Amino acid sequence: MEDKIIQAYVQMVNSGTTPINAYTVAERAGISETEFYTHFPSAEAVGSRIWLDLGKEVAGILQQSEAYRGYPARQKVLAYYFTFFEAGLKHRMFIRHTFHKDAVVRAYKEEYKQLMSELVQEGLDTDDMKNRLTLSNHYPRILWELHQKLVRFWLRDQSEGFTQTEKAIESYSRLPLDFMGPNLIDSVADTLKFELERHKIRVSNPFKMS
Repeated sequence: MEDKIIQAYVQMVNSGTTPINAYTVAERAGISETEFYTHFPSAEAVGSRIWLDLGKEVAGILQQSEAYRGYPARQKVLAYYFTFFEAGLKHRMFIRHTFHKDAVVRAYKEEYKQLMSELVQEGLDTDDMKNRLTLSNHYPRILWELHQKLVRFWLRDQSEGFTQTEKAIESYSRLPLDFMGPNLIDSVADTLKFELERHKIRVSNPFKMS
């Protein structure tokens, strides 16, 4: 019955039918409104389920990949995006109509950010990402904003096989992922720390030869 409700909801969303609520979805599915409520609390909850299922599908595909399990954290982030657009192809029209609707996407967003938080922690533990005081706490939010940007690009992409989206993933991800990883900032910081330590030694040992 839930599949029947989901199918009815998707048909209404993709065809631009309005209004979309518990009553109209139930009517399209050929059931009573009361029966609808035994499965979903609202029409938005149906859309939320579809998004959550897509996220679980992507995560499941990645976890089954032995290659993915061996990737460093930042490469796992890239793998998520590539896999999302492959798995999401069958939902592309639905994604187009719902990605901007917070009530529908909110649960997926939280699950995504939780997964990214785990990857960030993995990256910090393995030094694939750098801990930059409180800024590191914002890494999952930055990755969500990157995800949004890539989805918007994908929805506009008219290239054959969405090859431009593949290029965009690599291009748009480079700056934030490079920033999160060891980079020039860390080299400068390490140099400054080294010089400060040397200066400290000289002050505490004024007669020590350089």
